[in-house]
Amino acid sequence: MTGGRVIACMKLNYEKAAVLAALTGDESLRGKKRATLTAKHLFAMARIKGVGWGLLRWYAGVMAERPKHGE
Repeated sequence: MTGGRVIACMKLNYEKAAVLAALTGDESLRGKKRATLTAKHLFAMARIKGVGWGLLRWYAGVMAERPKHGE
């Protein structure tokens, strides 16, 4: 998490980048070797059956742990 945002960095190959672009709807990920996923990407993947609730619980946990303004 940086600057109050949740991000996940990952290394990709051609196939992973194509799948990730399809899952998130973000075509800018296609063909990349590294990607930074933001909350927008995580919420897009959360719509997938079998992934959604676990991913949203993880996101809520991370957001709950982040320092509040002024702490």
